[in-house]
Order: sequence, then structure tokens, then C-alpha cells
Amino acid sequence: QRLGEDYAAYAQRLPFGSALGVGVHALYDAGTMRTLEDPVTGEYAGEAGSYTMGFAVGGAAYAMDLSPFLPWIDRLRPTGGVGLRMLAQQVDRARTIGFTTDVGVRLRLGGGFLAGGVLQNAGLARGEARLPLQWVTGLAWQKAGVMGDRDALTAEVDAPLAVDRRLVIKTGIEYRLRLAQLMFALRGGWKQENDTPGAPGLTGGVGFRWLMGRTPWGLDYAYIPWGVFGGIHAASVTLGLVPPP
Repeated sequence: QRLGEDYAAYAQRLPFGSALGVGVHALYDAGTMRTLEDPVTGEYAGEAGSYTMGFAVGGAAYAMDLSPFLPWIDRLRPTGGVGLRMLAQQVDRARTIGFTTDVGVRLRLGGGFLAGGVLQNAGLARGEARLPLQWVTGLAWQKAGVMGDRDALTAEVDAPLAVDRRLVIKTGIEYRLRLAQLMFALRGGWKQENDTPGAPGLTGGVGFRWLMGRTPWGLDYAYIPWGVFGGIHAASVTLGLVPPP
């Protein structure tokens, strides 16, 4: 479908158990054909060149340890965060610009379980489009030492509930194995597909991290079947610019 998608992000740990992240995401197609219709019959009447379709969002997020402020639940190690995203969209001559905000919290329940919730799109977008307000609940389970002392398993499920669509269930699993200064990962996921015709909702991928030297780095790959839109080969590189001691 000639769609292009790019993403770049940077995260930095800060004092007092906090962290800051910034990122930019773009989805675009510069060669979408404009079709015409007969003003009388409403039927297809040919093409009139191409137009640009694009969506871009840039944002920043800040999260911190809330235990000092919530001492009565400090055993749950509460973490809270807030994110702000500026967005711009253009489809042919229609444009939308604006911003949206997210607010979330995460708790460690014990036994390897983590729970989180995020209120998404609590802001305002100017233009014809409106972003749906939605609440996302997530539950994850982590276990180190599954078949030894060098591996770990993570399983997660989350459910976005928006004001303008039905409930969607998403789940994923990751198995990690560390050999000396190399870490390998095998991943799989499933998403309840209500929007994309013909999409099975399954995805899978692999990745590794090279933990040696002053700039640890890694590569990740995932294949995502996207129904009538074809398949997506997603590749990313992660680089540690300021490794911890």
C-alpha cells in the first residue's frame, strides 16, 4: 500500500526515581490517488492526480516513583506518569492539529504481578477529527529463572475501553535468555481485530541486546499481518548513550 511509518524516541533516567521520555511518530503516503465521481450519478469518474496523506505526533512523558507521597501503599511501589502529545494530520485538503494528554499509574502487586491504568486522550484536538477518550487497564506477570538463573518470562494483557468503540483485548508474551553479555528475546502477540478486515491479529518477533562496552545496543524485528493492507516488517535499533555504572 506504499505506506511509510517511522518512529524515534529517547528516554533518560532522572534523580528521585523519575524518568523523562520524548518521541516522534509519523505515518504517511505521498502517492494516494484522488478519485472523482460523476455529480449526477455519483459513480466513479476517473482519477485526478495524487495527494498527500500524513499523520505525525510528537510528545514527551514524565514518570516518577510515588512511594514517598503515598506511604500507606508504598509496598505496592506505585509509579505515576503524565504524557503530552502534539499532533498533526492531513488527508488531501483536510487538516487537523492539536494536542492530547495521558495520565497513568502502575502498581506492583507481588508475586511477579503488575497492574496499570492509563486515561488516554484527555485533551483536545482542533479541526474536524476528535480523539476518543479511553481508559486502558493492563495486567502483567514476570518471572525470572524459568529454566535456570539466566532467563525470564513476561506475559501481559491489556484492554482499551473507548467512548466510541467496543472493548478490545490485546495480549503478548516475551521470553528472554542471557548468555554472558548477550541477551536474546523471543516474542509473540495477539490482538482482537475489530477494525482491519482480514487481519488475524497475530504477530511475532525476535530481538537481542549486546551489553558489552560503553554503548550497549540491540536490534528487534517483528512481523505484523495487517489483513487487506498486507504485512508489516518492523525493525528497530536501540542504543544506550549513557549506560549506568
